[in-house]
Amino acid sequence: IEKEISREAIEAFRKNVDVVDMIGVEKLNDILIKRATPIKWRSPEVFPDPTKSDVQTFPSEVDCMKVRRPTIAEAYISILKHISMFGLESEAVINYVSDTSKTMKEMLNLTAVVTDEDPDNWNIPDYLPFSKGDLEKYFKGFFDPDPHTEDYTYGERLFNFAHSEMSDLKEIYPWLKLERFDQFFTHGGFDQVAISIVRKLKGFKYDKGAIALLANPFTDVFPKRPSSKTPCLFLIQCQIYESKLTLTAYFRSNDMYNAWPLNAFALRKLQSNIANELTVEMGALITISNMAHIYEHNYQDAKELYEKNDKGYCEWDPRGNLSVMVENSDIVARWMTPRGNEEIKEWRIDGKKRNAARLISFEIENGLAISTLGNALYIGRQLERAETAIKLGLKFTQDNPLEFDTIKP
Repeated sequence: IEKEISREAIEAFRKNVDVVDMIGVEKLNDILIKRATPIKWRSPEVFPDPTKSDVQTFPSEVDCMKVRRPTIAEAYISILKHISMFGLESEAVINYVSDTSKTMKEMLNLTAVVTDEDPDNWNIPDYLPFSKGDLEKYFKGFFDPDPHTEDYTYGERLFNFAHSEMSDLKEIYPWLKLERFDQFFTHGGFDQVAISIVRKLKGFKYDKGAIALLANPFTDVFPKRPSSKTPCLFLIQCQIYESKLTLTAYFRSNDMYNAWPLNAFALRKLQSNIANELTVEMGALITISNMAHIYEHNYQDAKELYEKNDKGYCEWDPRGNLSVMVENSDIVARWMTPRGNEEIKEWRIDGKKRNAARLISFEIENGLAISTLGNALYIGRQLERAETAIKLGLKFTQDNPLEFDTIKP
């Protein structure tokens, strides 16, 4: 019983309400007559709603979530909002950030898809926590093949991997004949971008092994080195898909407030460089962050940032559009290509049936015709309106309001 209902009201209810066992009753009429005119024993009351506490974490699918936006900055806002709302709070694995970051909010396998970021004209709005100058400075470190003292030596791992072990590797694996790849050892180690990605895709554009591995199992995974120095970015894979170069990056762990946007810009620049080498257009940049998190000391900044800059986003469904119409008494839904010039599939149901819109929506869902929530909500509205029009004898035109004033009394 809710605590907002007073004890006095509960006692009054108990005192004035009889519980009658009707099982096996033979003289039912006697009971009905006795209670034909019930006594009004109390005026109706409205009790206050329970106090609403701030929700720290909203329920969600905890295994995987996707954010898809045209630019890195737009994706960044959506990422911060998703983690702030749906991230589970846990103890920070490494407490080196500050004394105020003993906890963090984290999500499993947060996938960010950036479709249209232009490396020749970066979109860097004022709300990003860095300037264009800061970004250029970050690029120098990310693309620097020389070993330095930074914790995360991405440049060294991408363009000069195993430089200190090359002579040993040639002795251990003589059958590899590594000497034949000397042109790719410009800095002494493996240039993984040149040898493992560009070379393979030039040889066969559908190669599924165009991969750069940034982690060394012996020094990073066991690990011998401190875990704080284990690279967050573990793998980069490129594929030519629909004649465009797609780059997918896998992060074992990712500080989404501070590190993700910088890394995303660097990866997009890398993707552009590789696409130019292959003379193909760029496709999407995809980052998969196995443990995407925001540290405690960034909670409030992240919340303020997305609340101020989240303008909402109308995303066209890449699977196409649905045309809804009424033919005689049938609701007809036609799945069209994104350009609208070709029909993919048709669904049809008698609109006079009970719950016709719901039934046909189940068929459309099962047909995998919709991929975005916005499109699903829109189509749901159109199907319900089509069913209402049929049952009330009204004219239905997709996107137009029903003319209820034409109903004859």
